Amino acid sequence: MVDAVKPFVAIPRRPRSDQERAVTMRDIAARCGVTKQTVSRALLGDTRVRADTRERVLAAAEALGYDPTRHHAARQMALSKHGLSVLNEVIAVFFPPFTFRSNFVTELFWGIWEGLNERGYALLAIHSRDPRTDAAPRVTAAIKRGEVDGAIVHSRPGDFSPTLDELRREQYFADRPIVFSMWTHPSCSAVTAEYASGAYAAACHLLELGHRHLLHIYHAPDVTTHPVITRIEAYERAYRDFGLNPARYLHAFAWEDDDGARSLAQCLEHLKAYPEITGVLARNDQNAALLAHNLHHLGKRVPDDISLIGFDDTDPLFNAFGQNILTSVRLPLREIGLEAARLVIQRVTGEQRADVIQQISTSLVTRHSTAPPPLKP
Repeated sequence: MVDAVKPFVAIPRRPRSDQERAVTMRDIAARCGVTKQTVSRALLGDTRVRADTRERVLAAAEALGYDPTRHHAARQMALSKHGLSVLNEVIAVFFPPFTFRSNFVTELFWGIWEGLNERGYALLAIHSRDPRTDAAPRVTAAIKRGEVDGAIVHSRPGDFSPTLDELRREQYFADRPIVFSMWTHPSCSAVTAEYASGAYAAACHLLELGHRHLLHIYHAPDVTTHPVITRIEAYERAYRDFGLNPARYLHAFAWEDDDGARSLAQCLEHLKAYPEITGVLARNDQNAALLAHNLHHLGKRVPDDISLIGFDDTDPLFNAFGQNILTSVRLPLREIGLEAARLVIQRVTGEQRADVIQQISTSLVTRHSTAPPPLKP
């Protein structure tokens, strides 16, 4: 038998005792013999307050158990009247939906988290544009209320432009710093990989082995972005440094869908139509592994018939003994995330006053998916 639902009875709240009352800046001021304004400035680290006074205020705040989070909303409202903002120690991080399923983004994310954590900042994860619906992300209530100090964005600049415009219109976020990771944007700071040196090293590696006709694969929507343009220019420079005409030897293939089925079939058809291609510069490691597992449809093996290089060093290509054989350009993803977090905090605190672009070096990791081209019969 089901018990009858008992009616809700409001329990009167008993008044707080002095011990339960939240400690205020007025209490600290009384302890130290200074004004409330001096306490506020000292707690914010204002250098106009004498060092010995700041130390006394901080010591009193700790002794009294002052908790600034209990007064956050009131402080924010008061400061906003004077065109100032309170430090929240919260950074929004925008990632495309479903990207956390990739090792690439996982490495980048852990770097961002580590960089924020080392300075005591919290992370607010927000989905950026959903390519399936073309819907831009909502600017969350926390951003609208001014509870976020800055943002890190891992998204193509073109996809993020509507959201960026909206952020710049928000009263409590308009002039707060934004740092792009992996891509660059003309109005924001950025931390990215040194793509040119990695792409150049990959092309030179295959050319040194004796390959001449190479296929480079790029993601079609990215063709006008800095990373893709930089990589293509580096491949062409490698050819010229070997005294070869890239227009004659360098082939290109636009990979149009990330789930692979249609583009994979088209890529295999391209390799079939151009049997002189003996080396592939893949878009990334996932792309390289997918291609390697399907080259048998053309009767080709890696690296006996065709050499293969990935680009990020996040996803392995295993041989029969469980060893990763994929040669790849290693992107310093965790370091990029770490530096993006450090940079956005430096912009928040004023340690770095202007937008900057940082590039972190890449490196070629040679394994066993590359070899000299097969001898012509």
